[in-house]
This record gives sequence, C-alpha cells and structure tokens, in this order.
Amino acid sequence: MPIEEQRFIDINGAENLLSEEIDELKEWIVNQEYEGLNTVTDFTEGAMNYFLLCYAATSKFDLKNFADELIRLAFLNSSKGEFLERLTARNGIFRIPGEYSTTMLKFTLAEALQFDVKIDAGTEFGTDEAILFSLIEDKVIPKGETVVYAKIQCQEMGIVGNVKAGTIINIFTEQNIDMTVTNESDVTDGKDDESDDSLRQRASNPSVGTDLWIEEVAETLVSDASCYNLEQSIKLLVYKPTTDVVKQDLVDLFQQKMYRTRNTVIIEEAKPFPVIDTDKSITLVIKDGHVSGTVINIVKNRITNYVNKLSVGGLFKEMCIKYLCESTDGVLYAYLTGYQDVDLLNDQYATITDDLNITTGGPS
Repeated sequence: MPIEEQRFIDINGAENLLSEEIDELKEWIVNQEYEGLNTVTDFTEGAMNYFLLCYAATSKFDLKNFADELIRLAFLNSSKGEFLERLTARNGIFRIPGEYSTTMLKFTLAEALQFDVKIDAGTEFGTDEAILFSLIEDKVIPKGETVVYAKIQCQEMGIVGNVKAGTIINIFTEQNIDMTVTNESDVTDGKDDESDDSLRQRASNPSVGTDLWIEEVAETLVSDASCYNLEQSIKLLVYKPTTDVVKQDLVDLFQQKMYRTRNTVIIEEAKPFPVIDTDKSITLVIKDGHVSGTVINIVKNRITNYVNKLSVGGLFKEMCIKYLCESTDGVLYAYLTGYQDVDLLNDQYATITDDLNITTGGPS
C-alpha cells in the first residue's frame, strides 16, 4: 500500500516528513524484540502490519502538526507569516499591505510631428536592471509638440520600484517613433508589506481596540474625539468638527485594515454648546502704563484658545476664565458676570457665541 508523502515546516524551521515518522516507528517496533517483547519485522506493502504502521505514523504526524500550529497561535512572539496574521486578526489587527511605486515619466520626441502620437496603457518601461513599470492610462502627444508627462506604476509591489532619478530610460514595448523617456525625480512611494516584527509590535500593544486607542486613531484626522461603550462590542465615537474633514473620512479610516477592530464603531459629529454667550461679560481693571486695547486682545486670545482646546464632553470652569484674565500681564483684577461651570455632555463641544464681551473699568 504506497503512501502519499506529507510534510510541514515546524515553528523552528525544520521539515517534518510522514515517511520519517514511519521509519522511526518501524525502528522502534523492531527494537522491542531486544527488550523481550514479541514483535514483527514484516512491513511489506499490502501487509496488515504495514497498514497499521502507516495508520499510527499518520496519527502521530497529524498530532505533531496540530500541536505545532497551536504553539504558533498561542505564542505571539514565535509566530511568523500567515500564522502571525491569523493570530493578530483575532484581535482586529491586520498586516499593512505594501504599495506600488509610481512616478511621472517624461516622454520626449526627437522632433515635432504633424499628427498625434498615442502611447497605449500598459506600455512597459524600465531601468537597466529591468525593474519594469507600466503606463497607467493611454497618453497622447499632440501634433506639433515634443514633450508630455504621464504616470507609470511599477509592476512589482514594494520598495523595489523606488529608483533614482534618470534611471527609467528604456522602452520595452516596441514603438514606431523616435522617442526617449526618463524619470526626472527619485521614486519614493513604493512600500513593502508590513514586516512580521512591525505587525507583532502593533499586536502586542494592549491598548489596541480600547476606547483610548480608537480616540487616538480618530485624532489623526480630527482635533478631538471621545469614545465610549453603547453596549457589548458596540462603541460610539463622537468627534469635534475639523475643517475639511467629514464623517465619511472617519468611516473610511476605520475601514482600513490597520485600524479595524472586533468592535462595531458608530461615528457621530459632536454638537456645539455655547459656554460663553452674549449674557456673559468681563470687566478688567488695567494696571497703569498698559494699553487697554492690547491687553483686551491678549485676554480674548487666551480665552478663545482655552475654549477651543476643551475636549468633547469636557468641563468648562469659570475659575479658569478668571485665572486667564488675571494672569495676563497688565491686568490687576477681573470681574466676571454670568459665568458658571459647564459639564458638557459626551456628545457636546464648547463654543463661543459671537465676540467676547470684555470691557475695562471697575466695580460699579
């Protein structure tokens, strides 16, 4: 009964073969005769002994393979490649894919022609080392012109396509015109797949997937965000509006492999709440020798910065406003009217309605 060879590479990099398991078991059985046991040495193909031997060896081989995979999945530091990806994916951490190098290629005709010259998408260019690039879209050099630029992409993903300026000079797809090409700038945007070490380091971060981690990811796009649980495995992320950033930008951010989590993240824009409005006023007592207008402008800027930097759901303190006023050079004392502490809700951020009402004088 011929067997079909099976093999796997264990966590130490050693190759394990089913045939070797059979040989080891066969040797063990034969050696038992010298221990005083009645054994057999007939392992010819087709014999029952051989069948039982193969069955036992296959079971042992499968058990070793299974145990090795368990070790890979259980121990992050010893896992590699696909096994490492399977382990990190359980916590919502995925390998960051590589990127293809791209650049603008300069096409130059030897002389101007009286007709349009079309260069087809897919036309191949490359370096002397045969690092190949392809034209992404059809490009036309209009009649009477000699120079045009077009985008090309390396055929192989990764840093292999990051080449120096002036090295893409060969045209590997036949052209019926006298034309030269060159890349005028270094190519730098190609990236390899994330390494095992980098993936392992990110997956080892205990904060991944927590409220704080989700907030930090969101704050790569917006100035401030707050995350908290709605129910099991569902989180609400509330963010402070930022110029040129919309809700869909954050949705797209958390769809990227590197930022996916096992939790469902619901994203909402925070609501503005006026902590300072027209009912509130400040009267400053200015020290002699200081210009009132200049002092008032400094105070306004300090208060505005304080309000703008309050976090979503933060606490607005009247005491902080008084301190900002009286710690400003030139202010002797500050009288506040209508101000009070405001504990913002989780979906609110602080704003100022109209202009700050600040005057100079003293108590009436």
